[in-house]
Amino acid sequence: MWRLGAAVDPPLGHYRVVGPAGNFFLKVLDEGESEHQLRSDMLARRTRDRAAPALAAEHWRETPGGFLVGIYRYIDGRYGRTNADDGAQLGRALASLHKALRGHPDAEDVRNASTERILMLERRRQDLLKGGGRVGSNGEELRALVMRQRILLDSTDRDQIVHGDLNLGNVLFDSNTGEPTIIDFETAMVSWLPPAADVAMAVQRLALVAQVDIRQMVECGRTLLKSYSDESGYCIFHN
Repeated sequence: MWRLGAAVDPPLGHYRVVGPAGNFFLKVLDEGESEHQLRSDMLARRTRDRAAPALAAEHWRETPGGFLVGIYRYIDGRYGRTNADDGAQLGRALASLHKALRGHPDAEDVRNASTERILMLERRRQDLLKGGGRVGSNGEELRALVMRQRILLDSTDRDQIVHGDLNLGNVLFDSNTGEPTIIDFETAMVSWLPPAADVAMAVQRLALVAQVDIRQMVECGRTLLKSYSDESGYCIFHN
């Protein structure tokens, strides 16, 4: 068993276990995290069962000490690369994900939680504009940013549950097949947004911030968008 890097004290955290029964990834949580984690994992499991490339726990176990342990299959994976192949794979995966998340039975709960979160973020934005709140070492830059941006409250007819946190670490590409698996659905429980929010973050993280040639960035981003469109039947960005 190996404990992976974590900012919490043992036994909490993430572990990799290798044994006769196979190769597994474990999440060890305390009681305070368990309810939200179980609900987000149920969402991931339903999404996976509807043919989307999502990772959900195979089992949950409670320890005598009151900790909750999630047991996942271990993915021998890598982060995405800024090329057309990974862009195409991720575009198709996101289209499948969004199809699977439509009509989820928790939709109304997620919508309400998302609205509360957006309102909270707008209150924090207003505090920053008034000079209040903690801003860390880059306070002036942060205030300049929030002066230019507002928190979007307007809904669209395409709003639904989305993943909401598609950073590079939440998409693992199989080291052998290159197929992506989307992990960590905790933010999905407060993400009632247009699917374009997920797609835009995927393009930004996979293509636009990479230290590669501009032509490679453009090819990766365009391929991702085309693959999403081909799979979903919807052109998500027209420009």
